[in-house]
Amino acid sequence: MRLLFTVIFCFINIAISTACCTAGKYSLFPLGYKQDTLIVAEFSMSRTCEKGNGANPSSEYYWRGTANLSYINADTAVQIKKIDSLSFKDCTCNFKNFNRKSSPTKGLLLAYQKALGEANKIEGFVELVPVSYQYITKRDTISAFNFMNTDTSSVLYYKEKVKDLVPVNWGSCGFLTNIQEVRIYELGDRRVLIVNLNCSDLSTESQNMISENFQRFNSVSTAITDTPTRWHGLSRDYVIEY
Repeated sequence: MRLLFTVIFCFINIAISTACCTAGKYSLFPLGYKQDTLIVAEFSMSRTCEKGNGANPSSEYYWRGTANLSYINADTAVQIKKIDSLSFKDCTCNFKNFNRKSSPTKGLLLAYQKALGEANKIEGFVELVPVSYQYITKRDTISAFNFMNTDTSSVLYYKEKVKDLVPVNWGSCGFLTNIQEVRIYELGDRRVLIVNLNCSDLSTESQNMISENFQRFNSVSTAITDTPTRWHGLSRDYVIEY
C-alpha cells in the first residue's frame, strides 16, 4: 500500500511539473504531386517541460514526435515512408519569453528537407511552388473563411470548398476555431491551401518569427513555418485542394 501511494505521489508531481508546458503540433507541408496525388511532409509532435513547470526562467522545453513522407487520400495523410524520429530541446525559457525564444523550425528543417529529397526520388513527382503566406494577426483579415460549429463537429467553408475538421476540441484548450496561418501552393492549375488552426488567439506572437516564416516560404526547399502553441494547446494543419 505504501508503494502504491508513493507511485501515485510521484505521478502527480510529474503531471504537475509538465502540465503547463504540454502542447501538440500537427503540421502538413505540401511538397508536390505525383500525377493527381498530393505528397506532403507530415509532422506529429508533442511538447513537455523536462525542468521546471513553465514559470521558472530555467524551464527547458522539448519537442518529440515523428516526421513522415505521406500522401493525401481524401482527408487522411497516409504514410509512404518514415523520415525521422524527432527529439530536441526547443529553448530554456518561461511562459513570459517563450514566444521570443522558441524556434522549433530549427529542429524540423532537416527532417523536412530529407522528406523533400525522398519525394524527388519518386518517379513522376513534381514540386509545388509556394505562392502566398499569411500569418493572421487580425480576425477581420479572414473573411474568405466561415465556420459552422455543432456539438460534435466543426465545418470550415472556403470559397466553394467544405472541410470537416477533426479533432474539433482539444481538452482544456477548447475548440480549434482560430485561423492562425494560411499557406497557398501552386502547380499549373492546381492550388493547395493549408489552414493552420489553433484554440488560442496568437496575434501577439514574435514579429521575428513571422518574418522568418515569410523568408522561408520563398522556396519549397525551405517552406517550413512555425505556429507556436500555448499551454495545453494544439496547433493543427488542414489541407484543402482546389
